[in-house]
Amino acid sequence: MRVSGPAPADAAAVTSRHLRACLAPAAAVAPVALHLRWQRTPRGHQAVVDVTWGAAVLGARLLRARAPGPLLEAAAVATCVALDQALALPGLRRRALRRQGAAAQRRPRRGPVAPPAVVAPDRELVSTTDWRAHVSGVSAFALAPATTGGVSLAVSGGRGRWSLRFGGRALVPGFAPVAAVADGAAATAGVTSSQLSTFVAGCVRVGPIDACPVIALGLRHSAGVGLASDTAVWTVDGDVGARVSGTWSLWRHVGFELWAEALWSLVPTTLRVDGAASWRREGLGALVGLGVVWTPG
Repeated sequence: MRVSGPAPADAAAVTSRHLRACLAPAAAVAPVALHLRWQRTPRGHQAVVDVTWGAAVLGARLLRARAPGPLLEAAAVATCVALDQALALPGLRRRALRRQGAAAQRRPRRGPVAPPAVVAPDRELVSTTDWRAHVSGVSAFALAPATTGGVSLAVSGGRGRWSLRFGGRALVPGFAPVAAVADGAAATAGVTSSQLSTFVAGCVRVGPIDACPVIALGLRHSAGVGLASDTAVWTVDGDVGARVSGTWSLWRHVGFELWAEALWSLVPTTLRVDGAASWRREGLGALVGLGVVWTPG
């Protein structure tokens, strides 16, 4: 058995004490190996139990708790259950029975030993999907005629190191001035542009850091301000890019998140005044966000 990650100081002793009875059948099948990985999350602690046979994963368990103490007991029980399920596979069971039969002929017989009582882990400790809600304030660069702000809302679901995030964001209008002439005198005028979009990101987590490819699709609203014709238009907007974010725990189910995105425009947009380009959205843009993360449970 191999233990990795920031495990509690007494993890090895407690786990070994509870696994002593259920490891005896596994010892008859040499290729079966156990890996107990401890991880810290914004909610507390989690343990991942993997049962492998060579390069094949026979079973896995994911357990969570706010404190490491209850997690030790549940991890030991889940490991025994995973071993029992692995040994129930036809190929492993035949091999185990052959080895146990050969070993029984070499050692003196003993009386029957009652199997230890196994208590199922608390259902609250076992979870298949880690759901999160994200709310962030946003600063946008090169996505509007001027640096502007907005808000981003998202929900994500993940298992282990992988997660999928769906969300939407809104950017307030950014204003770019142009020189206009009204009644023979110079007047201040310009163009504005804002954005409403939805996005999806697939992420892989390393510690507190998530790295994700992103694709976004939405609508852009552009209009003139102080011009002879203040026509407003809606156009389709699309971007692809990459996102990096970090999440750290603040209190119980609440954490804070800092993230940045680089986006490449798939639909270039040009705003013209009297035939001259006043602002053009093309190439690379960026978003930077700071917000809170809520993990239910």
